[in-house]
Amino acid sequence: MRVLLLTGLYPTPGRLHEGAAVARQCEALRAAGVEIDVLHGSPAGVWQRRRTLEALRRAAARGRYDLVHVHYGLSATGLALLQPLPFVATYHGTDVNGYPFCAWREVGRALAWSGAAALTRQLARFARAVIVMTEAMRRRLPPAVQRKTWVEPMGVDTTLFRPRGRDAARAALGWGPEPIVVFCHPGGTAQKRADLAAAAVGVARRRCPDLRLVVLRGLEPARMPLALSAADCLLLTSEREGSPNVVREALACNLPVVAVPVGDVTDLVGAHPACGLVVPREPARLGAAVLEVLARPRSEAPAALMQRHSAAASARRIRAVYAAALGCREAA
Repeated sequence: MRVLLLTGLYPTPGRLHEGAAVARQCEALRAAGVEIDVLHGSPAGVWQRRRTLEALRRAAARGRYDLVHVHYGLSATGLALLQPLPFVATYHGTDVNGYPFCAWREVGRALAWSGAAALTRQLARFARAVIVMTEAMRRRLPPAVQRKTWVEPMGVDTTLFRPRGRDAARAALGWGPEPIVVFCHPGGTAQKRADLAAAAVGVARRRCPDLRLVVLRGLEPARMPLALSAADCLLLTSEREGSPNVVREALACNLPVVAVPVGDVTDLVGAHPACGLVVPREPARLGAAVLEVLARPRSEAPAALMQRHSAAASARRIRAVYAAALGCREAA
C-alpha cells in the first residue's frame, strides 16, 4: 500500500515541535508496512498553496501512490479535491469544531475559523474515508460523512513517552525540587485558557507556596517526555479541544492530570484514580483539585488504555481505514 501524506503540520528545522505527532504517525505507519511519503506544504499564502498543489499533482501523476492522506483543515482538503487520487482526510479539532469565542481580540479568528470549519465539514463528503479525534467531532459531520468516519486520535509513541525517574528528568532539564505543575500552551491563542491555569495555580499556592507553574511552549519533541516525567501534575483548562495529545502522553509517563471536560478528556482521565476532572471550570475548584492530586500517590495508567492509544496500535487501525477506502480486504 503506497500513500502520499499531504500536511501543513510537520516538523521543520527550528520548529521541531510543530506536527510532531503527525511525524510519529508516519513512522508508525511505515513500521506497519505502509509505504508513505510526506508532502509538507504550508497553508499560508496563495502562492505557497499553488506550489503545493503543483507538487501534489506531479506526485499523483507519477502513478506511484494508491491514495492521498490529508492532515488538517480546509486548505489540505481543498488541495486534495484538485488531484485525481482517492483521499482520506484526518481532522484534529478546530478544523471541524470551529474556534470558540474566548476574547474580543480573537473575534475575527473565531468567525474565520468557524466559517472554514463549516465548509470543511461539507467538503469532507468527497473523501473516501474520514478520521477524527473524538465521537463528538464525528457527530458534527453531515450524516453521509459520519457513515464513513472513524474515530482515531493520534497515537502515543510509548518508546518515548514512558515512566522515567523524576529526579533524573529534573536534573536533565535543570529544574529544582519544588512541586511543579506543567501547562501546555502553543501561544497566540486564548482557547487554551492560560489565564484560568494561572489563576488555579495561584489558588493552590495559598496552601503550597512553593508550587511552580511551568508553561511548555515550543519544547523540542525529545524533551517533552522529560518534562512530563519531571512534573508533578499536568493542568488542562482549554475552552475546546479535539483529543489533546499531551493528556495521553502524560498518562503514558504516569503524570497525573487535572483537566476540565473537553474533547475526549473525560474518557481518558475520568476514571483514573490519580487524576482530577473538574466541573465547573473555576480557579478555586481547579486549584483544590491540583492540591488533591499532589497529595495522592501516583498510579499507573491502565495498561489496556495505553495499548489502545499506542502509535503502533493506531497505525494498524489506520492501515485498515486505508484498505476500506480502497475497497480492499486487509487485516488491521
